[in-house]
Amino acid sequence: QHVIRIFKPMSEKLGWTKTPGEPETDMVKRASVLSILAKSGDSDTINKCKEMFKLSDTEPIDPDLRLMIYRSALRYADSEDESTSVCNALKSIFISTGELDALRAVGATHHESLIFETLDWAILSNDVRTQDLTTLINGFISTAVWEWFKSRYDNNLLELFNKKTFNIFGVVKCAASSLRTFESAEDFEMFFLKNPECNAKYSIGNEVFAIKQSVEKIKNRAAYRTKQLEDIQNYLSTMYQI
Repeated sequence: QHVIRIFKPMSEKLGWTKTPGEPETDMVKRASVLSILAKSGDSDTINKCKEMFKLSDTEPIDPDLRLMIYRSALRYADSEDESTSVCNALKSIFISTGELDALRAVGATHHESLIFETLDWAILSNDVRTQDLTTLINGFISTAVWEWFKSRYDNNLLELFNKKTFNIFGVVKCAASSLRTFESAEDFEMFFLKNPECNAKYSIGNEVFAIKQSVEKIKNRAAYRTKQLEDIQNYLSTMYQI
């Protein structure tokens, strides 16, 4: 709520549409401010995003706001059915126009089943070109990408990636970027220790190093997270004598 109170007046001043002769900085500010409000859960901004997404067939969305509107429409869908509907619409936009913002936005869902379905679609279909796989995968902000990787590993996942001539470690590093606990670092490391054929068949020195580096990054994030939590708890204890 504090963030919303700070940025809401700015959004009301900037509005949603460009005005003739406005400075280029206003375009950047508008996209940034509205994105912050949407991520902070401002209901007015979220509802406007959903409304604009529904009308996008007849009322084109400003390219500067497009990704934010797409992601908000999916992230804040009212039900899993609505999430599926929005996600399918984004896929259709990408297939028909090649619009990469639509591909980036499909990662905004929090529903694990929809994440699994979308990743399967990207790998199994011919709708997503090899060079666009990284764009899609990097759009996900959920630990579900790692769970998907593990669950699909025994189902010829490596062979599928190999057919697309896509370096599977791009997915591995993306999946690792969402992991933030010591437990997940151990899980990540143990997976590759238990599946050495992944390294042996599909990697050379750089990729092996990338796995070790990913483990260290997960542990660093976990340590930082633990420290931040301790600082917050100490602050609250001091302020409110908890």
